Amino acid sequence: MSVEENKALVSRFYKEVLNGKNMQVAEEVLDPNFKDWAAPPHPGSELDFLKGFWPHVWRTAFPDWEITPQDMLADGNKVAVRYTATGTHTNDFMGIPGSGKRINVTGMNLFRLENGKIAEEWGNMDMMGLMQQLGAIPSPA
Repeated sequence: MSVEENKALVSRFYKEVLNGKNMQVAEEVLDPNFKDWAAPPHPGSELDFLKGFWPHVWRTAFPDWEITPQDMLADGNKVAVRYTATGTHTNDFMGIPGSGKRINVTGMNLFRLENGKIAEEWGNMDMMGLMQQLGAIPSPA
């Protein structure tokens, strides 16, 4: 696949799977042996974990969660994305009761594609900033 086709596939992952809540598309864009290196330890496949974790943890806590890619760079079979994520904390998240707070965090992902599908993902989101916005940890003075 070309660099532009790789970027289009990653864009589709954000738009239809993560923002659009369409877990069936996840099966189309992710390799059956997809590996998410940022995911917490879990049993089973990464695809099954994503299909359960994303809608039942993030989407429950932040029903209006939206990830907006700010920059997308590609080279060969790798695509890097810098993003902003926003949402309203309406339900429990990691033991923190819903607060009604609107949050805004940044992050970056690196994807490796193989045979027209996303094979691996490395991610880093500003969890400290998220927890500060939720009031779970104090913000610096």
